[in-house]
Amino acid sequence: MKFCEKHWEQLRQVIKDKGMWNLVSDSSQEVMSELITELKNEEHKFDPLMAAHNAITTAALDGGGLYLLSVDEDGNHYCPLCEVEKHIGDNVVENWINGSTDDCLNYCKTHGLLNLN
Repeated sequence: MKFCEKHWEQLRQVIKDKGMWNLVSDSSQEVMSELITELKNEEHKFDPLMAAHNAITTAALDGGGLYLLSVDEDGNHYCPLCEVEKHIGDNVVENWINGSTDDCLNYCKTHGLLNLN
């Protein structure tokens, strides 16, 4: 499962708009390094972009099923939000993006991760 460019950019923009961009990892290598650190039960660095991504993909798998982990007949990965659009509707995509990023924002506020001057 891989987000299409349109939905990935939309999610990134909402993270920026909600003031959490400074918490996003700089690269996929940094994300992997943080994941390895976390798996070793060491310090956890919250990344709102990855947290929102994971929330959306989990909801898509719960609602759509395991086919989302495969590729289509042309060899393309399924975008969870394109599938939501296709099967439920456009308005749901915005709700999923806003809901997942609102949860991230609440987590950041609860754990003092944002400078809210």
